[in-house]
Amino acid sequence: MNNAELIVATLQAAGVSHGFGIPSGNVLPLIEAMRVGRLPYVLTAHEGSAAFMADVMGRLTGAPGLCIATLGPGATNLTTGVGNAYLDRSPLLAITCNLPTSQLGRRIQMAIDHHALFRRSRRPRWPFGRAASPRCSPRRSRSP
Repeated sequence: MNNAELIVATLQAAGVSHGFGIPSGNVLPLIEAMRVGRLPYVLTAHEGSAAFMADVMGRLTGAPGLCIATLGPGATNLTTGVGNAYLDRSPLLAITCNLPTSQLGRRIQMAIDHHALFRRSRRPRWPFGRAASPRCSPRRSRSP
């Protein structure tokens, strides 16, 4: 089982029934794992629409709605819908991707600090990185 398949299995165990977003390079392995795992992916015209659709799905089902975006501008486009879900206490998961480790810290147009971007409109977040980092544990119940 690869990472994308593990994420899909975890999403399904949490009751996620659909994912919404725009496919792009770094999230394609996840979208393919969703297809293979029979977790429907709904193509949207804009990442903001994906976030609002995930918000409504969470409200209607009580299970987390899922929106997916690529790094940089894709992630920034999610913020209004994610903020709306946060204020209305809707269950929502937003998955974004990051630059490859070799490119972190370089000044690239797509390099936006997603954790800072979503800091005020999220509950627990789990950035994944080096295994030695205590910030990588999904067992945490609260964010710093």
